[in-house]
Amino acid sequence: MKNIYFLLILSVYILMGCNNAFAAHKDSLQYKIKDKSRFSIPELYSDHFINNSDNDPETDAEIGKAIGAFNTIEANGHFTNTINPNDLTELPIGLKENVSNVEYGIVVTKAKFTPEYALINVYARVVTPQQGAEGGKKTLFFGAEDVKLSYNGKIIGDAKLSLLGDINMPFNQNQWMLTLEGGRINKLNGGSVNDNTYVIIDCDGIKELSLKGNVQISRNVLVPLDGNGSVLPEFGSNGQTNRVRGDFAFKATDWNDILVKVSITPFAITSQIKNQDKGYFSFFVNNAVLDLSDLRTDPSVMFPQYYNTHGYLIGGTESWRGLYVQTLN
Repeated sequence: MKNIYFLLILSVYILMGCNNAFAAHKDSLQYKIKDKSRFSIPELYSDHFINNSDNDPETDAEIGKAIGAFNTIEANGHFTNTINPNDLTELPIGLKENVSNVEYGIVVTKAKFTPEYALINVYARVVTPQQGAEGGKKTLFFGAEDVKLSYNGKIIGDAKLSLLGDINMPFNQNQWMLTLEGGRINKLNGGSVNDNTYVIIDCDGIKELSLKGNVQISRNVLVPLDGNGSVLPEFGSNGQTNRVRGDFAFKATDWNDILVKVSITPFAITSQIKNQDKGYFSFFVNNAVLDLSDLRTDPSVMFPQYYNTHGYLIGGTESWRGLYVQTLN
């Protein structure tokens, strides 16, 4: 069994360099002649990710409330070091901290007092280093209602705040996209609906991130295959674009230390599919590492010498971010 490695960080490397990289291992790969009737060449080079999410109006309204609350405390400076019941007389009130170029914040917008505890409505915000739709930083908003806060300043139970809506984050000039699957606030009990991605908070801020989502790779780079090695059509029966994809779910304490292994669906390299006169290699057992960490790199990642000679690792291998695919055949 031989290992084939490549990095989805530069489209030039994928689209131009991989033919030579894979040719040396042709004897170990399944080689298959493409079926020209299954697809047309133009559709392989028109796949673009959209840097927004299709949320329902209720979720968008909730995000608007969160943005408004954070804007208010940014303007009046009503921050504290910890959420204390004695400070809930003037709202909104919040706290924030910056860790490794990521801002974490929470804001309390409403409080209801009972004999045993206070019930508070809370939003959380994570401002990531990734670029947003309009050039700013990508910001994630979370929310929950009726979180129980004891009068001695402790959260009762797990305060789980759901990511408000799905979040799409394209990387590397839209060559691949990270999607975080969110949910919404249940207005009946204040909890989360479909809390796929969420944060857990205490009185001092955000203490844990739980992320669920997927990575998809543009058909400009890779095309998905079925179980027989044939190229899947551009659109599936559900009307969605067929792309190479991997799903993940994991927990972390720091956004800048996200490092997770995912299983990637079968694929072929688009630059090989484009060649009308030759066949293409099919890859079926594929493992990938999603690396958004500035602190470490997975030990399995092997950078090509090209990256060192052309200055792509000047900041060190630990600072590299991208999607690394290891193919076993």
